[in-house]
Amino acid sequence: MPASRALRSTKGIPLIVPKFVLDADGNPGERNGVSCGALEEKMGIHGNSTCVMNYDEATGYLIGEENRGLNAMFVMMNEARLGVGLQGLSISEIAYQNAVEYANERIQGRALTGAKFPDKKADPIIVHPDIRRMLMDIKAINEGGRAFMLWAALQGDISHRAESQEDRQKADDLMGLLTPVVKGVLTDKGFDNAVKAQQVYGGHGYIEEWGMSQFVRDARIAARSTRVQTASRRSISSAASCRAMAAAQADLPGEVNAFTKQHMDNEAIQPFTETAAPGTRRSLEAATMA
Repeated sequence: MPASRALRSTKGIPLIVPKFVLDADGNPGERNGVSCGALEEKMGIHGNSTCVMNYDEATGYLIGEENRGLNAMFVMMNEARLGVGLQGLSISEIAYQNAVEYANERIQGRALTGAKFPDKKADPIIVHPDIRRMLMDIKAINEGGRAFMLWAALQGDISHRAESQEDRQKADDLMGLLTPVVKGVLTDKGFDNAVKAQQVYGGHGYIEEWGMSQFVRDARIAARSTRVQTASRRSISSAASCRAMAAAQADLPGEVNAFTKQHMDNEAIQPFTETAAPGTRRSLEAATMA
């Protein structure tokens, strides 16, 4: 449907603006009024070109039902949110790997408990408490973020492949709740971790040849992609009034409680299950309904 027949609101958003306008038989016809105005000079992600698009009396076409363009767009947007969340986590991980290697090689000062490498002029900076604190903070977020990302992806698989409609719907509701959280949390933490990893380098972190400043710039853009974070959080709040999101919010504490009960006797993770169990429902309800 040409956009000229669409409602003048978000419902009428055209998703396809082709290079050529289709004729009556659906074949490429006249040149459409769309062109690339310029490439954008961005702060980061230089490997991903974005550009200014000019739409001069251009014809756009909707995908899906008439005047439901925004609904169709959010299918793409939600996939992008998950991808950007993974991007934030990935930058955090590569920044961490570089920082760990640097901290093991760079020597400066001695450990507070005495020289760890007395045969060298100084100890590697990884022996210093503040360096270890920053690296462990990053590592904890990265490992937790990977588990969170995989669990969210599992819900996507269940929503398509589960045998019962009830299980598919439950997983789909959880995906609707988790998607903006994946995007918001992992990009915010990805940027924070990139800055911490840069700090491990000291002054070297601000010299381009070490590459850490690129990670910081790229992670900052990830935190802005698809929407500003406040708008993403607002999308959670607005969705909370919907029945499906309310059901997901009610189910999520139960999922966490069930996991902690199942693994309460697992000594390897007992410190976490013991602290997670008390007040889990109240904490999650407060977080999702705020």
